[in-house]
Amino acid sequence: MLTSEEKRDLHSSISSKENEVRALRDELNRLNQDKESWFKKKSEISAQIKGLISSLYSNRDMRNTLTKEVREIKSLRDVQNKEIREHIILIKDLEKQKLTALKKHNLQDPSGILKRINDIENKIETEPMLFEKEKELMKKIKELKKQYKDASAVSGIVEKIGTISSEINGLKQKAQKTHRDVQAKAKESQERHEEVIGASGGLKELRRKEEEAFSKFKEVKAKFVETNEKLRKALDELNRMNARLGKDKKETSSMREDRAMMSLQEKKNSVEEKIRKRVKITTEDILAFQEAEKKKFL
Repeated sequence: MLTSEEKRDLHSSISSKENEVRALRDELNRLNQDKESWFKKKSEISAQIKGLISSLYSNRDMRNTLTKEVREIKSLRDVQNKEIREHIILIKDLEKQKLTALKKHNLQDPSGILKRINDIENKIETEPMLFEKEKELMKKIKELKKQYKDASAVSGIVEKIGTISSEINGLKQKAQKTHRDVQAKAKESQERHEEVIGASGGLKELRRKEEEAFSKFKEVKAKFVETNEKLRKALDELNRMNARLGKDKKETSSMREDRAMMSLQEKKNSVEEKIRKRVKITTEDILAFQEAEKKKFL
């Protein structure tokens, strides 16, 4: 059984340990909140990284597809430009043939003659003039038509030149459209490429932040585990102290009961002695005797 001084010391230790337990629980709750906060932050960053990687792969695949399309369209444009150059060379050859034929037959360029005819006819139709002037122009048209007929030797060449010129115009339109397609695809491909580069840099930064958040999480978790162990030990110590105090209380209570029982037994013995000696019994004696008998059966 504890002495009074030992009881005071034990109560003081229990109070101090209870304060320590409360402080450790408060610290543990704070650490748990920090731990969960860092884990949440790490999870959010991980989700951002996942989304960014998906976007990066998508942009990279699109960039590669566009780059391939640009190469294919450029090849088509090269074919078209080559075809245009071939047509231009062909026209130059036909122009040479036309000039040679005109010189050989001492003829004028039929395309030029036809243009003059059209100009004069248009003038007659649109401009007011004297009859004599109109007659003169009609005569000129007749002469030009004769010259045009005489130049029929080169008309076939002129027609070929016209046909090829039309084909060149069509090819140029196609080549220009192809060139615009190349520029549009190349621009989009470059934009996708820049997005890939930007995403790569952003991914590197996010991974750095993710690693930092996870490092903080592990650091706080280690403190949480350490504090939890301190709390467990403090609770064990507190329980041992309370158990020791409880045991002492039980021992003190038991000792008091034993003393009370001994006192009652002594009174009972005294009453029995009075009965044997036929001495007068008081009310107090009767109550003490009854109490002793009652305790005997408990």
